[in-house]
Amino acid sequence: MSQVSVQRVYDDGWYVALVGESGRKYTPVVVMDSGGLKVKKIPNRETRELRPVEGCRPAKAVKQFRQAARTFGCTEGAAKFLKEAVA
Repeated sequence: MSQVSVQRVYDDGWYVALVGESGRKYTPVVVMDSGGLKVKKIPNRETRELRPVEGCRPAKAVKQFRQAARTFGCTEGAAKFLKEAVA
């Protein structure tokens, strides 16, 4: 089980994303866009550009992302990330 946080990520525009625990080289980030939920892996050196979202509980964000995954679809990686997410 992995801890998640709710952060703002910049990738051709600002996204609200769930950020997982960082690995040796990359940090997994689940972003929601018009195509559904996707996992992006960003290099650890770029995590300093992430901005926390004030007043958003991680447990509530995980629920909302799971609902969006059911509605709009998601990749297998995003489904696995949400299944293992502990807010």
